Amino acid sequence: MSRLLNAEFHRLIKYKPYWIECIAVVLYGIYATLLNDFGYTPSIDSFLYRALPYIGIISGAVVSQFIGEDYTCGTIRNKLINGHTRKTYYLSELIVNFLANVTVFNFYVITTILAGSLRKWEFEFKTKVLFNCYIACIFTIFLITAMSVFLIILIRYKVAGLITIVSLSIFLLIMGNDSYNKLREPEYLLPNEYEIEEKGITEPIQNVLYYGGTMRKVYELIIFSDPYGQAVYDTELMYDKYIEFDQSKVATYPYIKIIIFSILESTASIVIGIYLFNRKDIR
Repeated sequence: MSRLLNAEFHRLIKYKPYWIECIAVVLYGIYATLLNDFGYTPSIDSFLYRALPYIGIISGAVVSQFIGEDYTCGTIRNKLINGHTRKTYYLSELIVNFLANVTVFNFYVITTILAGSLRKWEFEFKTKVLFNCYIACIFTIFLITAMSVFLIILIRYKVAGLITIVSLSIFLLIMGNDSYNKLREPEYLLPNEYEIEEKGITEPIQNVLYYGGTMRKVYELIIFSDPYGQAVYDTELMYDKYIEFDQSKVATYPYIKIIIFSILESTASIVIGIYLFNRKDIR
């Protein structure tokens, strides 16, 4: 397996779409921090993990092309003929692409820190909090990578794989973002100026957009089981707390839940993926 890993890493280093992805992420980090006037002084934290959902989509697209090229060129068949098992090939692609995606994410994080420092922005949260958020992001990236590898290994065709992964990622991002926003709604809101002056309401009122009970558990399950729901949550994880009449805390023990769901879902996709790959006819 080490020989195959080494070969795949060398192929990745020369793979142009991957370097285009890295450059795009760095440029986005520069644009988001250096080239915008906010009218106030933000903290570095607020930008630190913001790009994770979009990095996930782009990385999924690159994974689809990287593995799809093996199918298109017939090199996957040659690798299997040369003594590598399908399990070894599957795991090698997973490891290589996961490390590649983490590297892309690190490029963005480092760019954000350097650019924020140039603008004399400061960190709002302690290192421990930011590190915990970073670890949660890494587990989410692993889940996104596992999902991408699972899909493209089974789809085979580069264009079909690209369309499937990008379309599914966008759908999951929309669903995860919607669930996250719903759970942030507070249970009660202070009356606005019109309600106070025209209706004489002075007490906090029930927020019709608030979800509690069973539906709250359902939306929480969606966030943690959806890799892009996790990614959306990761971007604001350090700010997730209860603020009366302003926002609800999305979930309790989010770091633990992100790690557990990522491990369980990734493991399931790997086991099922290898099983299906072993039964797949490779021409």
